[in-house]
Amino acid sequence: MQEVPTAQLLERLPHRKRINQLNSFASARGVRLYLVGGCVRDLLLNRPVSDLDFAMEQDALSFARDFADVLGGAFVALEEKLPTARVVIRESGFTLDFAQFRGGSIEDDLRLRDLTINAIGIELSSLTTQTFARLIDPCNGLADLKSSRLRFPSESVVLEDPLRLLRVYRFAAQLDFAIPEQTTRLIRRHKNLLSQAKPREMSRDMVAAERVRDELIKILDAANAAAHIRQMDDIGVLAQILPEIESMRGIQRDASDCLDLWERSLLALQRFEEELVPKALAPYRREIRDYLNTSLVYGLGRESIIKLALILRNLENPPTKTDDSRGIAQPVGHGTVGAEITVRIVKRLRLGSKAAKLMSCLVRHHRRFMELLKTNPTRRSISRFLKSANQDWLGVLLVCYADLRALPEDRREPPDLSRAEGLMEEIANRYFLDILPMMVQGRLISGAEIMDALDLQSGVIIGKILKHVEELQFDGEIRTREEALEAARRFLETSN
Repeated sequence: MQEVPTAQLLERLPHRKRINQLNSFASARGVRLYLVGGCVRDLLLNRPVSDLDFAMEQDALSFARDFADVLGGAFVALEEKLPTARVVIRESGFTLDFAQFRGGSIEDDLRLRDLTINAIGIELSSLTTQTFARLIDPCNGLADLKSSRLRFPSESVVLEDPLRLLRVYRFAAQLDFAIPEQTTRLIRRHKNLLSQAKPREMSRDMVAAERVRDELIKILDAANAAAHIRQMDDIGVLAQILPEIESMRGIQRDASDCLDLWERSLLALQRFEEELVPKALAPYRREIRDYLNTSLVYGLGRESIIKLALILRNLENPPTKTDDSRGIAQPVGHGTVGAEITVRIVKRLRLGSKAAKLMSCLVRHHRRFMELLKTNPTRRSISRFLKSANQDWLGVLLVCYADLRALPEDRREPPDLSRAEGLMEEIANRYFLDILPMMVQGRLISGAEIMDALDLQSGVIIGKILKHVEELQFDGEIRTREEALEAARRFLETSN
């Protein structure tokens, strides 16, 4: 049993007053409590602790309920079969979870956890009353923490919950830890247990899509997700949870392309992470950061969906290609098919309607931006692009820029990168300098003003005039109330 100076741990332990109160409460009841799991790992790594997990021999539900009453906190029963409960400190929302041993002892309980680095316990009384806290470490997790490596306590923990095969990559991404060969062998051996290929045919033992989603999003949330996604792909794990990616392998976008569609997708993700804010959009760095950090739903930000779009958006080409013995994709869907496929994946992963809408927009409008790039875009065509992509035009630009940078300069399609940067700058200026102030300003004229000025009665024609005037205002062709009234008169004359 190893010991760690309690002073090092206590200074990072949140709600110390409550923890001392908990220790006194447990001592009075003759209960031995053990701090376990991720909170111990984070304390030892000097990382922020977001919640606390405790293990105990028995009566976890009644103990947690009684302690919640003492605190004046909220009690939540999480599980009855393996008794687990949560106490929520009302003033802060901080949570303390209490779980009954899954084995006959604390050592047996720790051996059943997902990774050795999460299988370390500390007896609470030694943490709060002694100079040195006693670590309970039956799987040698402390050595793995010091060596920055991820190991399973045993093969059986993988068979018990195959999601742990995916969780390894999440911790590798979050902690920047290595995955040793010993762990890789187990992942390779059991990766098929994660399969999402035929969800309707799967047994009750299948890993739920929601759990797969949570781990995948946490991997994508990492700053260097591309490296870990590639690791997952190299060993075959990624194809188990996203089987659709197999259709991109060996298919090139055109005869001069040195990468197949899948390699180009992976490289685009890497390029995006290398330069989240393109130089051409540097004046709008704060706005881009705000856009990327905005949550679609709790725990799911736009940036993660953009990363997922970069991985999946080339799915359009394989299903829509004509026969080509050279393996060259011949797309005919104009973005529609790709959007439908990616939206189906988003729905399967239970990411929600907002994520599906964003994914569809990114895939559909990627092609639209590329078409603009091949022409001499006008003020009106740029306005139409912005209006069509709506609030996610910025995401479309970021996806397109990463995709263009996924090939060497001599392999890029006719519009070169500098041309793309110029168009991106023009689009951003058009939005932030013209359209956004116009949106703040609101309509130049109202329906009542049109009826009064043109001596018209209420009817369908008023709505048509308003729509026409708003389009001219959006395109920057009119800016004042007088110009709006004149445009309304001209529209009325030409419509009669």
